[in-house]
Amino acid sequence: MKRDLVTCIRTTKKVFQKKSAQVLVKSGAASCQAKLFYNYRVLSYFLTIKIAFMETLVRYGQTVNKIYDAFSRGDIGFIISTLHRDVIWEVMGQPDIPFAGIYHGPDDVKLFFKKLADSSSFKEMVPEHILENGNLVIATGYAKGTALKTQKLLASIWSMIYEFNDDGKIVHFRDCYDTLAFSKAYGK
Repeated sequence: MKRDLVTCIRTTKKVFQKKSAQVLVKSGAASCQAKLFYNYRVLSYFLTIKIAFMETLVRYGQTVNKIYDAFSRGDIGFIISTLHRDVIWEVMGQPDIPFAGIYHGPDDVKLFFKKLADSSSFKEMVPEHILENGNLVIATGYAKGTALKTQKLLASIWSMIYEFNDDGKIVHFRDCYDTLAFSKAYGK
């Protein structure tokens, strides 16, 4: 029994190394070949299902990743195109932070990006993790830039939460970052 198992393992190694099931037939391990072929078919079927399922799972995460790419290119139009018409866009912060507030709808979110561009210059906006769970995506990362009015450094780690509807549109966004540091940079 042990010898059959060792033969099967060695033969299996050869198959995967040479990527050919013919090696098993030549080695005389026909029963091992049948088991291996059956296990390969089951594994192949399972992986096909898993890959299809994973593509569905990362759908919203891919959209969020594309949003960060668009932001780095200055393509605000793409970001706006991902929003539902009734989106709620929340950006934390004290009154000293020019772009802080709650925005309703894509036109209002355009105003947020205008305020952001008029008050800040970001050199880095780096997502480090994008995690998806159902229709929620949480992204974490860091940002570095300059407050244009004061020329002070803006630097913070951040967490952004996106909620999607079934049509793949963002219905709620919340941005959390070091509001005290940003307030000091924008302040007098």
